[in-house]
Amino acid sequence: MKPRNYLIIGGTSGIGAVLSETLSKEGPQLFIVSRSEAPDLPEGAKHLKADILDLQIDLSSFLPEVLHVDGGYGALKV
Repeated sequence: MKPRNYLIIGGTSGIGAVLSETLSKEGPQLFIVSRSEAPDLPEGAKHLKADILDLQIDLSSFLPEVLHVDGGYGALKV
């Protein structure tokens, strides 16, 4: 089975932070989007700074390629 890629919006606080920490222990490639980077991101997590409510964001160019490649695990349709 191929490793999965996860994208968590709001993964630096509250339930998003708990989810980020839990998923990081499973070994997937983890991307966290938030307005500000937390000093204690899970090991190996990649932070993407953005306000997701900003309607000017073009997700197809903002997100890493691995998250929106067609087909297979981790594919994201935008």
